[in-house]
Amino acid sequence: MNAARRRERPLPGLVEADRAATSLQDLAEHGWPTSFLAEQLRTSTQTLAAIRSRKRRRLALALDRKIQGLATLLLASDPA
Repeated sequence: MNAARRRERPLPGLVEADRAATSLQDLAEHGWPTSFLAEQLRTSTQTLAAIRSRKRRRLALALDRKIQGLATLLLASDPA
């Protein structure tokens, strides 16, 4: 099996990053700093930037759930 096919094969615990990318973009447009989001999500700003810019096509289900939960909470309020 070639490398391209291996990358496309679904892996357990990974989901498409499109929904997370959209949520991160929405948070950025509402003024939430990536550094704050990374701290809340316990990940790096580089990881969030890669997801938001759609350079990462898949991500861990746990991180996707964290992003969705944080987006739901924060989009209902304004950054300080």
